[in-house]
Amino acid sequence: MSALNATNAIRKTNPPLEFSKKAIREHLQFHATNGPAYVQIQATKALARMIGLYDDAKKGVNDMVDKAKQTGQTLYEKAEAIRNGTHKVTAEELGDYLTAGADDEEEGGTDEAEPP
Repeated sequence: MSALNATNAIRKTNPPLEFSKKAIREHLQFHATNGPAYVQIQATKALARMIGLYDDAKKGVNDMVDKAKQTGQTLYEKAEAIRNGTHKVTAEELGDYLTAGADDEEEGGTDEAEPP
């Protein structure tokens, strides 16, 4: 009987996966669609890495961080100059500051906290 069970086990196993980009991509697509939830997540992540979505997102995030650092540094330097008295605030700068604050409030909509 053990020989019969071994024969059945061999027939029920999947054939080897062809070692090509197309075969691997199709295999991952199949499991991203038809597998259990944890397999779908892993297969989707693998596909995203294959097509470069993670690299694109990482580059975008790094660009935003760099821009925020530059803006923050500029604002910090300007605040220090105002505090030290080496920079006098003009009416135009004050108007820009006040207008920017009003624009932020308009975009926000309601003051109620949104649920997570």
